[in-house]
Amino acid sequence: MKKALLVAAIAAMVPGVAFAQATVEFSTAKPDGSTFQIYAEIVSGTTEGLALVGVDVASDVAGGLAGLTAIQPAPLTSFERNEGLTNPGSGPNGSGYFGTEIGDVLKQVGGGQNTIGYAGTDPSYPTGAVVFGLGNSGPVLVAAYAVSVSEPTTYTIQDAFANTIDSMTGPPYPVSMATVQYLNASQDYGAVTPQLIEAYSSATHGAAGVQELAIGIGPGGMGLVEPRSGVVDIRLKYDAAIAPASESVTVVPDPGVTASLAAGAAADELMLTFSATPPTGEYTVTLNGGEFRYCVALGDVNCSGDTTGLDLSVVTGPLNWLKTVGPPDNADPRADVNRSGDVTGLDLSVITGPLAWLQPSPALTCGCP
Repeated sequence: MKKALLVAAIAAMVPGVAFAQATVEFSTAKPDGSTFQIYAEIVSGTTEGLALVGVDVASDVAGGLAGLTAIQPAPLTSFERNEGLTNPGSGPNGSGYFGTEIGDVLKQVGGGQNTIGYAGTDPSYPTGAVVFGLGNSGPVLVAAYAVSVSEPTTYTIQDAFANTIDSMTGPPYPVSMATVQYLNASQDYGAVTPQLIEAYSSATHGAAGVQELAIGIGPGGMGLVEPRSGVVDIRLKYDAAIAPASESVTVVPDPGVTASLAAGAAADELMLTFSATPPTGEYTVTLNGGEFRYCVALGDVNCSGDTTGLDLSVVTGPLNWLKTVGPPDNADPRADVNRSGDVTGLDLSVITGPLAWLQPSPALTCGCP
């Protein structure tokens, strides 16, 4: 979508649009060395605040935009679809608010408020109420990205545009196209490898939701024996923001299942997912930022190296038997072998099944948390 189309979507239905009434200054910041922030501020003119903001982000390195991961949620919620209107393309977070990648330029980061008072159903947006005064009393955060790059990279804002609100009488509210200027348009980032500091095996246990078991980090760290079957998800936490594209993973020995990385819930987290449970054995998982050991032994709840009545005792013990995983009982998630959310005879059935019962496990030195 060209710039004019997004501007027109907010302003064209408002009669008597003036021009150059205000000046909007776009600026960038690097508060912690691993975050790229974009701000907008009305620095001259009398207005009722920002109506629309848009700016491109360019990288001086081919493929450098892969080092940006949008930090959720969008700071200007009344500008984001569905409350507001954005570029319809997809960006680092899957919506147009954080820009659409075209070559090495992230196009049209930002959006516009529902100044026209749209309340239709086709399309079903924008639907939000206008927020007044944004940008009048200082810079407002337009967007923020976690930065993780493997080589020195410079990010620059360019081709910005903005509308400001002329009056609070409406809707529709009259708006004016603003003059744009820049402050600190570029930020440089050195190649830094975020270090892995924590890892957790994450599994959904029925109504109890996601429960986690800690995995020790480093060659000598206590690992984790996973006694359950199903898709394996491991939450990785780093000491700085990180993008999936900047990290890589190898698993030795090869488990024969795919290990993939995706963005986590926070900017300093990734999710490592195995497409299926790896075969019984001990694995070393190595990433750019660190390594950990991970073991699989279906039914070996006590990590003894085989599956026997001792594992049944863990399940039927007073700390776990007929208890709920998570509050209020907080039964050991390992005892919930079938991931149902509680510890019952169904878990015993998994342990005594032909795939696990009296089956020896390889020498597993990971240990149990």
